[in-house]
Amino acid sequence: MWLRKDAKKEDAVRLLRRAFAKIVIAERLLYDKRLRTQLVMTTALAGVPLSGDFFSGLYCADAFSDIKKAIKVLNKLAPRSSEIERAKLEGAREVLEKAHKRMHPSRLKSIITEALTILEEF
Repeated sequence: MWLRKDAKKEDAVRLLRRAFAKIVIAERLLYDKRLRTQLVMTTALAGVPLSGDFFSGLYCADAFSDIKKAIKVLNKLAPRSSEIERAKLEGAREVLEKAHKRMHPSRLKSIITEALTILEEF
């Protein structure tokens, strides 16, 4: 029998912080020329030259999946929270629902920051 743990606000915050870290990595892969060159050279030596854009897209997609998981956690928390907490949870969820998979990393980062600010207020 599988045991399912109860969702907590800290789970959503942890997921969003992890998504934020992945977005920072994706931005670095996009804008750091030295890292991009080193990455292309390393992957070329392995036989498949891949750009920083490719890896940045992977990190952004992975961060987006963490955002979707955080939305699910917030949806589970909202019905059993008090009225004030429910309003804040729904506000954070609405902010996170603005995100989509093909969004630029800097915009995703600002959405995550806004949601974290709302969640860490209470």
